[in-house]
Amino acid sequence: MSFKVSKIQHFPQAVLQGLPTDDSDVDLAKGSLLPTLGGVLADTRYVWHAKGPCLEIRDARSGVKVGAWTFGSILKDFNTRVVCVDEIQRPNGRLSLLAVAIECGISGSMVCVFEVLGSKVIRAVQIQEKASYR
Repeated sequence: MSFKVSKIQHFPQAVLQGLPTDDSDVDLAKGSLLPTLGGVLADTRYVWHAKGPCLEIRDARSGVKVGAWTFGSILKDFNTRVVCVDEIQRPNGRLSLLAVAIECGISGSMVCVFEVLGSKVIRAVQIQEKASYR
């Protein structure tokens, strides 16, 4: 596999200020720090970051939040955390969907399809196996 750098994107301070710090949240169930996950969508116009159950998507140029969701909040499952996020590209230049794998204390693991502009989960599938990136 090879990669080619096609564009370098400098993030404005507003984008970086929205990122959570690694020492701000502790996983109470495990007594450890929650990792911050993040990435850039394929069109480089949007960035996402997740920490614990929270997922945010921001405009890479302005830092404006364009979508967000806290997984597990509806069921009051405080042991929910985002494990990985992957982009589902859509045709005709529409903003991508995100496939979000989460671990839940109540229901095991789930894979959710998240619509960024509507800030909503449009599909959720419960899985028996533990969600992981590998």
